[in-house]
Amino acid sequence: MARLAQEFYGAADACSTLFGFAPQDVHAPGYHHLEETLPSALLEAWRGNFGIYTGRNAAEAQWVLERSGLAPYFPTARRSTTSLGLLKPDPTGLHRLIDSTFVETALFVGETLDDLMTVRRYRTQYPKAPTVILAGLTRGSMGHRSHDIFHRFEADLIAPDVTTLLLAIAQGTRPSP
Repeated sequence: MARLAQEFYGAADACSTLFGFAPQDVHAPGYHHLEETLPSALLEAWRGNFGIYTGRNAAEAQWVLERSGLAPYFPTARRSTTSLGLLKPDPTGLHRLIDSTFVETALFVGETLDDLMTVRRYRTQYPKAPTVILAGLTRGSMGHRSHDIFHRFEADLIAPDVTTLLLAIAQGTRPSP
């Protein structure tokens, strides 16, 4: 199942680069073409304060970050990937990132149930650790039900995408889902 998901993501044009094998079943363009590129102007104010906890392996995370121009914002030391044995919804990767940044509050942006559960488990397993604010994205992999799911599980912020979220934060407002 994981291999097929990797084939759908990488397809013929990126599967060997990202995962080390040629796709056997998927020959259409890979889902990697759907990745959203963030305007770097929105990120400049927080340069040096980013971390990423991803379900991607280190090579895939590097490739996506380079391709999107975001690699300078996410240094290797601030990445928790599956290559390190860190898998969501285990909050260890999130705790590791927050512990290395010495922040009092962190914003975790996610679009999946694993992201939501990661933050919930972090709050339970590390009650004296820095606060994590969960921002749920509704244009993600959970589809049209994502707003209801994030609302029901009490996400702190809900936004359609990262750009809308960052613009609202920069303007000191709450994003409109």
